[in-house]
Amino acid sequence: MAADRAMRARVRAGAALIALAGALAACDAPSANGPAFAYDPSLRYVDATGEHDFVYHWPLGSVVRVFVDDRAQPAGWDIVAAVDAGGKAWQSEMFYREVSLRRVASAADADVVVHYDAAPATVDLPADCGLPFVQAAGITVLCPNADYTGLEVLPLAGSTATGHVKMDVTAVVSRIADDAQLRRVVAREVGHVFGIGAHSGNRDDLMFPVPQVDGPSPADGQTLRWVLHQSGAVAP
Repeated sequence: MAADRAMRARVRAGAALIALAGALAACDAPSANGPAFAYDPSLRYVDATGEHDFVYHWPLGSVVRVFVDDRAQPAGWDIVAAVDAGGKAWQSEMFYREVSLRRVASAADADVVVHYDAAPATVDLPADCGLPFVQAAGITVLCPNADYTGLEVLPLAGSTATGHVKMDVTAVVSRIADDAQLRRVVAREVGHVFGIGAHSGNRDDLMFPVPQVDGPSPADGQTLRWVLHQSGAVAP
């Protein structure tokens, strides 16, 4: 949700638009035929000044810590395995091991939390990063700060500890048919976590709004590699 072109959220007024300029990986250098991404990966936010598109990615070399909450899990499903598989699939598209995922045992140690919609809240969303209504099987929430130089920390629910969570990922059980579809949905959300802020219009891509494939396509990989090497991107 929060990492696709259809998302709409409230952010602080006066936020600056992040340019898409920056260094590109050699393998995806732009050509005279067009941009180096296969589809536009920009994340769109709306605030009092209008619509703002920007790109984001974790600093190169980051190990992104993920807490997976399997409470409220339907019988026969495995959200932990889905996150592991999604991370591995996307990392196979990174030519230089730019970013990796590592699961941690608690939300207090995490950069990202993944959970089912029926599970108790792990983080509290700030009032200026409101959750818009969308109909989606997977929802990824992230909140840029006032000047788009980074992402806000999402406070831990019911805790006075600050924590480190920058992204919240929800699997919506009522919109997922089975464990196989859960894996596809979670893998798509991992693509949002790594930096693809929009959806593809091609059903052959994992980042299609209703994913039909089990792993990233060549176009998905090309787009992610482009994002990861944008020096002007918002960095969590």
